[in-house]
Amino acid sequence: MNTSVVKSFFMGCLAVLIAACGAGGGAMFADVGIGGSGITSFGLVTAVGSITVNGVKFDTQGASIDIDDVPGVESDLKVGLVANVTGTLNSDRVSGKATRVVIDNELKGSVDSAPIITANGGTFSVFGQLVIVDDNTVFGNAIGLADFPPGTAVEVSGFPDSTGQVRATRIEKKDVPAASNKFKGTVRNLNTSAKTFTLGALSVNYALAQQINFPAAGLSNGLSVEVMATSPPSAGVLNASSVEVRSGGLGQVSGEGHIEGIVNGKAGNAPNFGFSVNGQNVATNGNTDYEDGASGNLANDVRVEIEGQIFSGVLVAAKVKFEEKKIDVRITAQVTAKSTTPTSLTVFGVPGVSVKTDTSTIFQDRSSQQLRIFGFADVQANDWLQIEAAKDSANAVTATKVVRIDAPSNNRAILRGPADSRTGLPDIFILGVDGRTQATTTSFQDSNGDPISQATFFSQVRTDRIVTMSGQFTGLQIDPVDAAQLED
Repeated sequence: MNTSVVKSFFMGCLAVLIAACGAGGGAMFADVGIGGSGITSFGLVTAVGSITVNGVKFDTQGASIDIDDVPGVESDLKVGLVANVTGTLNSDRVSGKATRVVIDNELKGSVDSAPIITANGGTFSVFGQLVIVDDNTVFGNAIGLADFPPGTAVEVSGFPDSTGQVRATRIEKKDVPAASNKFKGTVRNLNTSAKTFTLGALSVNYALAQQINFPAAGLSNGLSVEVMATSPPSAGVLNASSVEVRSGGLGQVSGEGHIEGIVNGKAGNAPNFGFSVNGQNVATNGNTDYEDGASGNLANDVRVEIEGQIFSGVLVAAKVKFEEKKIDVRITAQVTAKSTTPTSLTVFGVPGVSVKTDTSTIFQDRSSQQLRIFGFADVQANDWLQIEAAKDSANAVTATKVVRIDAPSNNRAILRGPADSRTGLPDIFILGVDGRTQATTTSFQDSNGDPISQATFFSQVRTDRIVTMSGQFTGLQIDPVDAAQLED
């Protein structure tokens, strides 16, 4: 977004704020959340069976469902997809009724390079478009990035960042390629004479493409587009069969809006900022509340969820919630117990580790039961879970993702997290869980994965350094630890 565009947008946001606030200041939000009020919500699907988007559980029975511009059914709605939901919001503000659900994947194509796998996710590319995978990316028909060698047909749902890279929320492995390759992004490096532009690293030729929703003046840099092509790129150039200019954001709507995505084009000074999220213009003011952060944390390429009212196409933020949590805990373990209310469960015995969940927690069943509709209510004692989480306190975490799996071989539990102050040869303590190591039988590794001795390992452990340990949990401790590794 260039400087003149930012300035023009921000001045427009200020005008909207002045008109919306009037003399009453915060009164512009007085009617938010009236029972049955209209709402448009764009964000990650964290649960199905109805669908939960941006913390609101929408009843989807009878709703119109579109999947990539094709009529769909409720069973097409899957955890990790990004959905645009139109409907009504109940007075409790955590439930509603959907009248329309639209799923529009970011990419359809084939993997063109071997995935780069890291401790926290990794990357791969689809015809040159970089896809970023993190701890909370959901995989369909696959376990992880290793299942996506070059040539694999994929559908990718997620949020684009300011450079055109896609931060994947769900990657679906397909048995056969889609009839058309699909790319979404922002027009850059437009050459109207040659009929070319770029989407991220991809060069697009639209000379023979069907032109959909083009402005009267034609294409221009900065427009959001969806490109379809019946053939993959050749020599780095994609010959488009159609190019559609998309409005982005929440569409032509008014009333309450919720949107999740990546901040782009931030301008202004606190408390009055203007920016966009997935093409939706957003403005903040002195009445904006911040959750899991403050106004000073607002920056380009930060993932946020915005709630507010839409005035003249601008979403005036009543709340900004920062969605990027530091994932410093990974758990593979059996459930010891769960609370009677849908909030928390316990792993690693009693008192064990308390795992809190909320409406933002992603639930997925990859066990042999393969439940499509799976949530906290379906978790039972002794179930094996893989958990991604952020540490809250000594023995408590908040889960961002909970995946049920079948029991691993040898019932091998894994715990990764910050080392407790009690850690010292031969015991590793993480979140209060004791792991007993053996000098001769435990495999010790440094942060590069190279073997080290037990003495060297413990000489390099310090309080709060991330450590991973694995082995059988006996009910009191992991004894013995079969592997222990230091993390950066």
